[in-house]
Amino acid sequence: MTGILFLASEFIERMSNPAYGVLVNEDYAIRLARVLMSGEIESMLTREAEELTDIDALTPHGWIWLVGWARARGIVLNDMLLLGLAEKWSTVSMQASVIDLATRWKKWQREPGGEPTPLERFEDPWLFTLLQHCTKHEHEPGVEPGPVHTGRAEKLLMALLQVGNDITLEAASTLLNHSWAGSSKLVQFFWLWCDGLDEETREIWVSRIRPPEDPRKRDLPG
Repeated sequence: MTGILFLASEFIERMSNPAYGVLVNEDYAIRLARVLMSGEIESMLTREAEELTDIDALTPHGWIWLVGWARARGIVLNDMLLLGLAEKWSTVSMQASVIDLATRWKKWQREPGGEPTPLERFEDPWLFTLLQHCTKHEHEPGVEPGPVHTGRAEKLLMALLQVGNDITLEAASTLLNHSWAGSSKLVQFFWLWCDGLDEETREIWVSRIRPPEDPRKRDLPG
């Protein structure tokens, strides 16, 4: 981590981490705002943010602030850095903020009612990598495979839906329709989530995501 960002990191942490208390948060927010009133300082911080590649350069609270700050100012962060953050963070809201930043200028055109895009044909390399990594299930040769854990894919699905732009919704559709070891569990997770929505909202999501059929319907008699 370079000069200005190194000096600002303490301010950022004390401003954004609720463990310090509201008064400290507000005090350091005011201090940092005053520092950034200098156009030169803000320009230097912007350049350093654009050059960041180390996901351990800031704490999670520091990253939350920097990601939000970058988005508000149209700053482009390193794609590999954002990929690392998206895969490292375990909460949906934090993951969604990174995905939102990484996809904010990206568009996706599809015909109404079109088929979901297969993973191997998903054209955006950043989202493709994220989808591929969360659906990868490996086991040692000759060893009986263990249970498939889908928590990572479930959180990514929720983050993609939370961002809710055209390309992340297409990525959510691709994720739900991709055939992999955990696909049935992920589809079941989606439909259980839909159970908590009102009928109109559920129909909107289903029409936009085009998920596989609810497996519970196949189990109904007749």
